Amino acid sequence: KEMQDRAHANRENARERLSEPDKYTLPVTNKHRSSGINAEYGGIGYPNRWPVSSHVPKVFPNVFELLKSVHACWTPQIRSNIDPKFAEIYSVEPTTLNVLVPSGSPSKNPLSLHAPASLDLLKGARIVFESYRDHSYTLLGVAATHADEFYSIQDLCTLLTNSIFAFLEHFENRHIKLLLKLFIQPFVSNCPEKLHSTLLDPIIVPFVRFMFHRLNTDWINVEQREKVVTEKSTKEQEILEIFENKVLQDLTLEFMSWLDHLCGLNYVVAKEEICIPVVSCLIGCLNWPSSSVRKAGKILLDMLPSLLMVNKYHEMIGGEMLKCALHTLFTSKQVEVVSELTGLATEIYVSMYKQSETPRGLLEMIPNINQTRLQKLEKDLEDTTDKKKQRQTFKKFLDEFGIVTQMKKPNILDLPERLFLTKVAPEWAEKPLDLDPIFNETKTEM
Repeated sequence: KEMQDRAHANRENARERLSEPDKYTLPVTNKHRSSGINAEYGGIGYPNRWPVSSHVPKVFPNVFELLKSVHACWTPQIRSNIDPKFAEIYSVEPTTLNVLVPSGSPSKNPLSLHAPASLDLLKGARIVFESYRDHSYTLLGVAATHADEFYSIQDLCTLLTNSIFAFLEHFENRHIKLLLKLFIQPFVSNCPEKLHSTLLDPIIVPFVRFMFHRLNTDWINVEQREKVVTEKSTKEQEILEIFENKVLQDLTLEFMSWLDHLCGLNYVVAKEEICIPVVSCLIGCLNWPSSSVRKAGKILLDMLPSLLMVNKYHEMIGGEMLKCALHTLFTSKQVEVVSELTGLATEIYVSMYKQSETPRGLLEMIPNINQTRLQKLEKDLEDTTDKKKQRQTFKKFLDEFGIVTQMKKPNILDLPERLFLTKVAPEWAEKPLDLDPIFNETKTEM
């Protein structure tokens, strides 16, 4: 009876706690509240503010300074002053790399480079750096999603530029991916429209240009590395190279995802100083040997109707955009990109060949294509308004003149040699199995 009364009392207490407002959750301010109040940024948009809200303007400048210090630790000036025996704190945590190594005996793992004592010390230093970085990005990302006070911080744009965007050129790709995912994505999504000119304009264009330069350089290096025949590398070098390529691919896809969201905002097309760098970046992405080509083509295809409504963008669309789409169709070995790029090229040509001579002149530069053949193509495109049939007609035209290469999905034999890792066999597999007892007719008593 006493236990039943205690259980009943606990249930009542729990019910009372659930009925009280949650004091430990930041109130959502960028959506309609359940009470019907439309919260607004830059002002008191909700009643009963979170108790710690008043401290946000005082706390976050310190967070910015902390991030600036962490980022500065990756600059050559500071790294050169680190004792060589502690230089490993900048490397990737071995447990992160071990996911690329088949399971086996830990003693045979080529990444077990340190003695336990030094490993504990280095691991602790890595955890400090990574924790400061990850938790600061997460905290700023949450602040960008909640609470008006974040956007009321004085000189917020200057603080962001001098801290979270400081020393970007020394970031590793894995760090930029975290920055994109944890902070920049929610920051751009939730920035008040009335603050776009003061917060987003000074940040978007420099960041997009930096990202394109970084990723373009890395993908060029990947292409060159695949063409050069080098001496047989060690297993550790192979694993590090695969890990770097994997991080580069992940960062590229994260960047494409962010650009997709950014281009979905009217903010981009409406401002020429923002639109031209972003679209130019997407056009340049079509040349990368990555699955991001498909994503970039899709983003451009979705933006095309809005871009065509602005006359100042026509030269860029009928020139560089169509040229890069055709070039990628001719040179790429990725069969997955044919649909998006063919659709993009078709939409550009159908929309612009009557308005501008640029698309027709671009196709006339291809050998064996003349005015007569182009007139027949244009007549075939005009005979139907179905997008799918127009795309098929244009692709057939490109196939006729060898623009679309004969693509095939990669075979296992086409993969580069470095992707084949020697598996570490467990101890029980080192001895040959004795299969005779399995087929022995005599039964063994248990």
